[in-house]
Amino acid sequence: MNPTRRAAIILGALASTWGVIPLIVRGVDLPSMELVALRVWAAAPLLLGVAALRGGLRLPSQLHRRRFLVAGVSLVAHWLCFFQAIKSTRVLVALVVIYAASPVMALIAARFLGEPLSLRAFSALLVGLGGAALAVNTGEGATAEGVMWALAGALTLGISLLTLKPVAAGLAGITVAGWQFAVAAAVTTPWMVSGLGLVGADWWKVLALGLFLTGLSGLIFWWTVGRLPVALVGTLLYLEPVSAVTTAAIALSEDPGARGWVGVAVVVVAGAVATRAAAPSPQHVQ
Repeated sequence: MNPTRRAAIILGALASTWGVIPLIVRGVDLPSMELVALRVWAAAPLLLGVAALRGGLRLPSQLHRRRFLVAGVSLVAHWLCFFQAIKSTRVLVALVVIYAASPVMALIAARFLGEPLSLRAFSALLVGLGGAALAVNTGEGATAEGVMWALAGALTLGISLLTLKPVAAGLAGITVAGWQFAVAAAVTTPWMVSGLGLVGADWWKVLALGLFLTGLSGLIFWWTVGRLPVALVGTLLYLEPVSAVTTAAIALSEDPGARGWVGVAVVVVAGAVATRAAAPSPQHVQ
């Protein structure tokens, strides 16, 4: 199998597991910043430990240090905005607004990072955005506060991804994730301390969120990002709101209706088309 397509399939499967994250966030009685801090601190030791065992904790170059600093801070800001958006509006509205940044990120990557962007891949990205919006019906239950938090989450997600994308192409995924989370852990230390006193009986949910849906996910995510163009990454990330629709239907008996299931199908097809278009193409969007 083409290595790019293999990485795309892995990222698609990973994004499909993230639909349970909003359920955990809604089920944990913690302030957003404390939850971010505990999530980071549950993941960071795992990533740093694996990186150390693999010899990937050498001090990065000065250029890489600046990138890791920006990416670590923007990651914390992204999750804070995401959690606030979830608490301020419908989960699926927040997700679609955040991932509406994907086409913009793809164009920026093509312009400033020199990534190829075929018309087919860009079209799949836009179709995926339309399918996600169709699936979640953003017009119902949206609030101005929640949308503003989600827009801020989209901006900080873009900063994190585009800052580290050039680094991810040359370093191991565990190294990229380890250093980014090291910065994030340092930034969130005060809130981690206060969060430990507040987590109570929800500790196992936070631990699962940190170890599996953050630590292990971060390692896999940056391994795939180093092998995929931003346009394809953006298309596959639309599987997260689709996963949230499906999870809500199963766990909460929230039937998205015919429109919702059509949107799910559109996103899946868009991801398949983008994955098939992952091989280099002579036609690009300028």
